[in-house]
Formats: sequence, structure tokens, C-alpha cells
Amino acid sequence: MAIEAFGLHSYGEVSVAELCAGAHISKGTFYRHFDSKGQVFVRAAERVVLQSLARFREAIAPRRAPNANLDPWVSGWVGFAPSWRSSERRGPSHWTVQRPSNPPRIGPAR
Repeated sequence: MAIEAFGLHSYGEVSVAELCAGAHISKGTFYRHFDSKGQVFVRAAERVVLQSLARFREAIAPRRAPNANLDPWVSGWVGFAPSWRSSERRGPSHWTVQRPSNPPRIGPAR
């Protein structure tokens, strides 16, 4: 309620009575939780800034495919699979095992 009120009207145009009416509380309850209208304004502004920052971070975050967390695990197993490229023509008796030079760490994504 406070965010909406301060977003639509200037600080001076918003009264404690309006904030209380919008929140369905009495003035006594308001002053039990807040020292002043200014304190409510600061908390509302903090919330808006934190929400905006979260949206900004989400917007600039690199997108990962849903299976991105599986990629290191799959790569680790595929790296130990027989080499199909060079020995495919010679058959299974000539297959080689390719070990990755830098095995992936299996665990939660960082």
C-alpha cells in the first residue's frame, strides 16, 4: 500500500491516515510499528530498490539451458566412452578410451 501511495503521490500528499486506511489498521497500530511516515517511506523505497535490483540482475544474468547442470556430468561420462571417430572403421577391437584432460567436477553448479 505504501509503495503504491508514494508512487502515485508526493511524500507531502500522502498522510498517515491514508496509509492506515489502505492497510486497514488504526493510527495506534501504525505508531506501534513505525516512528513516522518518513520511516514508512524509507522502508518502501528500500523495497522498491531491492526489487528493481533483483529484476535487473535477472535481466542481465546469462541464460542457462535447463540441462546445463547435467553437461559436466554427461561430458565426464562421454569422455571415458570409446572413441568413435578414428577407430570406427577398424571395429571394436581397435577402440580407444579418451580421458578428458580436465575432468569436470560433479556436484552443484556454481
